[in-house]
Amino acid sequence: MEPIRNSLDAMYKPGSPLADENGVMKSYIEAAKELKITQMRWPGGNYLSGYNWKDGIGPLDQRPVRKELAWGVLDKNQVGIDEWIKIAKSLGVENVMCINLGTGTLDDARYLVEYVNGEKGTYWSDLRGKYGNEQPYKVKYWGLGNEIDGPWEMGQKSAEDYAKFAKEAAKLMKWTDKNISLVAAGSSAFSWSDGDWLKWNRTVLYELHDQIDYISAHNYWTL
Repeated sequence: MEPIRNSLDAMYKPGSPLADENGVMKSYIEAAKELKITQMRWPGGNYLSGYNWKDGIGPLDQRPVRKELAWGVLDKNQVGIDEWIKIAKSLGVENVMCINLGTGTLDDARYLVEYVNGEKGTYWSDLRGKYGNEQPYKVKYWGLGNEIDGPWEMGQKSAEDYAKFAKEAAKLMKWTDKNISLVAAGSSAFSWSDGDWLKWNRTVLYELHDQIDYISAHNYWTL
């Protein structure tokens, strides 16, 4: 198994003469402008459901190497929250920060909001300051997991189990920062019949309607 630092390695290369002041390769910046990208998730994809955000903060040489189960590689966690904020700034995109609702916990969710958006004076916000970022990042949009209905996801859940967990996570996250907007994980439609897809989304919307602001329903087409 060959180690990698992160799937963003090719984009983020601090010190390269081809990178900007934030360490982002200029070719990617130009491509993002051409595509007119407005938002990007961190982390995204199946990777999210097994990701521990605490692995990606602090000194680079002290970050753990983890076996990344979604893609079958080793992750050195050299790109984490603070690096991603710089990448998003260079690309000119708005962050959609995502929480792990596969293997993650309620504490993981609320402490992540505190680390990213908390005013100084609490443990996680002060740790952010210690690592060189005293001011809150003020990330507005937060995703509650990714495609957690799919069997390819770590911590796959039924619609009912997902909604129960997501509702509690949403509650604690909004108690931590009342200004955030939440995005529920809709069904990954290509894996289910139309009836199952509708059941998942209806259940999630019914159970979470008083907590979420959006639902992200994934769909894929082949041409």
